[in-house]
Amino acid sequence: MKKSNKDRIFSQILFVQIPEIGFLMYDIIGDVHGHADALKRLLRKMDYRFSQGTWQHAQRKAIFVGDFINKGPRVAETINIVRTMVERGKALAILGNHEYNAICYHTKLNGVYLQDHTYKNTEKHYATLQAFENNKDALENHIKWMRSLPLFLDLKELRAVHAAWIQKHVDYLKMYANPKMLTDAFLQKANQENSYEKKIVDQLLKGIKITLPEGVKLENSDGKTYDTLRIKWWYEPELKKPKELSLAKSLKVPDFEIQENLSQITQKYETTAKPVFCGHYRLTGKPQILKTNICCLDYGAAKNEILVAYRWKGERQLSNKNFTFVRKIAEKVVSYA
Repeated sequence: MKKSNKDRIFSQILFVQIPEIGFLMYDIIGDVHGHADALKRLLRKMDYRFSQGTWQHAQRKAIFVGDFINKGPRVAETINIVRTMVERGKALAILGNHEYNAICYHTKLNGVYLQDHTYKNTEKHYATLQAFENNKDALENHIKWMRSLPLFLDLKELRAVHAAWIQKHVDYLKMYANPKMLTDAFLQKANQENSYEKKIVDQLLKGIKITLPEGVKLENSDGKTYDTLRIKWWYEPELKKPKELSLAKSLKVPDFEIQENLSQITQKYETTAKPVFCGHYRLTGKPQILKTNICCLDYGAAKNEILVAYRWKGERQLSNKNFTFVRKIAEKVVSYA
């Protein structure tokens, strides 16, 4: 049977579905954001050693949940650590929204960049651009490698996605998927407003948002304002107030009437489902699981807070005892002046 255009578009969309884990156990690592020194300290704390040109553990493998580039002062070294571990079989890695945006920023189709080189977009990528200012060929090579990373992992006993595990999106991708390069055809579709491909990428890599009522704004610690609120992607009918639904705990969330139907824009994630690990949300405080089978590992490494990992030992019910982290990163955050 001849493939349709849609089949061809999706024939190489990335995901990884690994049927067997074997004897290996996993250390799932949150958003590193160019803080290579903190990453090395975390790896040492978990008994990884630098040997034969890469960081490795005798019986464990790392999983990076994306966003290892941008913001920090050692982006090039961070990419080298993550990429070498992946290529030597010592780690797995998935795309975060920062890697995906970098791909679009550096990819031209039909003579036009997928992401405009505006001040705002350049500011987001500035730390990475600066890190490779004198070695653009290396950056181009890393971008090509990033296009080989999956949008999610679906292993035998656990899952990983950068922001939100939306089962219908995962199932849709699996219908057409083959673990190869993220194709030009898909990137073209995913950068078109109102396309389903764009919705897939936005929700898997950025999460679920609700629109704030007119006149209501949120402001973060940097003074940036928002007209949307990022909420828990899993449906819990008892949670109805914006503050209860918010994943942005650092924001002061006012009470307002939610217009969206939460049961339609979020989804149930059964307690019997495989544990799922994500990053992205810049949580605060001492690391804690969100549900018995949902865990976020982003606790603000991008803002010099803590870099977190979860040491998974095969359990179906996650435990706060299995978090480990390094404090006081004390590295400069690179900004675009």
